[in-house]
Amino acid sequence: MISLRSRPICSLVGIVLLATSLQARGLAQAATSNNSTPLVYAAASLTDVLQQIATDYARDQQQTVKFSFGSSATLARQIEAGAPADLFISADQDWMDYLAGRKLIDVASRRDLLGNALVLIAPATSKVGIDLQRNRSVETALGADGRLALADPASVPAGKYAKAALNHLGLWDRLQARIVSADNVRAALMFVARGEAPLGIVYETDARAEPRVRTVARFPASSHAPIIYPVALTARAAPAARSFAEYLRTSAARARFEAAGFKVLPADRKDVTDCRIGDWAMTSEQRLFQSRPRPMAAGTEPSDRLPSASLEGLWEMSLSPQPAVRFVAPPSRQRASAADFAGLARVTVPVNGRYRITIDGPAWIDLLIDGKPLVATKFGSQRSCALFRKSVEFELAAGAEPVLQISYAKNAKLRLTIQPSPGTDEPRTPSQSH
Repeated sequence: MISLRSRPICSLVGIVLLATSLQARGLAQAATSNNSTPLVYAAASLTDVLQQIATDYARDQQQTVKFSFGSSATLARQIEAGAPADLFISADQDWMDYLAGRKLIDVASRRDLLGNALVLIAPATSKVGIDLQRNRSVETALGADGRLALADPASVPAGKYAKAALNHLGLWDRLQARIVSADNVRAALMFVARGEAPLGIVYETDARAEPRVRTVARFPASSHAPIIYPVALTARAAPAARSFAEYLRTSAARARFEAAGFKVLPADRKDVTDCRIGDWAMTSEQRLFQSRPRPMAAGTEPSDRLPSASLEGLWEMSLSPQPAVRFVAPPSRQRASAADFAGLARVTVPVNGRYRITIDGPAWIDLLIDGKPLVATKFGSQRSCALFRKSVEFELAAGAEPVLQISYAKNAKLRLTIQPSPGTDEPRTPSQSH
């Protein structure tokens, strides 16, 4: 990728980190003097509609609200640095997960609020036509030296969705050298609106809000992960923030969101009373994930003294940097990086049957006997529950002590339960496929 203006990378990183720290510190000082007005950190693509809703809120509720708009990545890191946000609205699940893993949001308040779509835009005066399925259509429209503007695909949700869509269509490798990345999706929109780039990829709502651009193609929903905006109170939220969060679900706010082109998601989408993974009703897991976890330091190398994860209760496993862990066998998923976390533990199996291992974050699970991985009998993953994220089922024999191997984890701590699947108290012969 290239940028419109070349800067030394080390200087740019330093400037960004300093700016993030200073902005967080400045906001903290401001909040000290006026903590009755909630401060909402929200994705840049929500700028116009949330300001409209805030005007309605002030009129209807006689209360005010302040905003800080930017990329979800930048805002999440500012909250991590101590910025006094009361409410966070992210443009993807990953940055909300990032704060949840650091105990910086109230997970019980987390809800999926909005949906969006991804589009290809050009300046309103452009006559270009694009068929995303046609070979070289985008390159032809870019011309000899035109650039494709999109939000930074390394961290900004809109950019990550764009990269995934281009990869799906077989365009990423051909276009990567033609990309100019922006700090957030609104900055990418401005590159095209000002005529500095002939094409850009933004959310559909951004294209609708800017009269100087027009939509020339819409990316298939199947080409990228669903574009979901979760909302949650922060761990330090003032009481007034809950009122505004609830207002976002009113008919007045809904009308504003829909007029802007957003899809308003069902209010009960994040209801923890109906957490399911596939066709599993996770009743036992739900109860446990609402309890206080017991700490466990995961092992870093195979030994007879690995910590043991029994079936009683919820465990909070502290993981180590993945390069420091010596695995029993190579992880089944070989996509980990040095920034990931990992760890080992033993599992106690009281009776023959099927057992579900359920975790609350993005990680890879392997279960091994005699150094050989077991094949899961069933797997499920979802993001619509505020309590847990993934569940894997294995069939095990009584008395076995398989090694649980966690890898590719994005957070240094992971909560997990190991529970019998329904019917496990009946003896059965396990099938161990390696």
